[in-house]
Amino acid sequence: MFLSEECPVCLDEFQEGVFIFELPCRHCIHAACSSDWFKQRPVCPICIRALSVSIAKHFKFSVTQVCGGRAWIRIELTTEPGVDYN
Repeated sequence: MFLSEECPVCLDEFQEGVFIFELPCRHCIHAACSSDWFKQRPVCPICIRALSVSIAKHFKFSVTQVCGGRAWIRIELTTEPGVDYN
């Protein structure tokens, strides 16, 4: 489970079916909130740990079906430091 039940940027609760990012510090943020947040400040919005990030618009993912009808989705971001993807 996550360290928090809500996104520290928009303050909405995490809902099933919505993409979130788990940061190296184990805090989580909505994927939709992350791009604007990290463009303004490259730190975790909770513990202020510095992050080295660039958010790409393209990523690959794989889905693994597990028992109970739930699926785990693994997302791999590939970015290049200093590249503006807009």
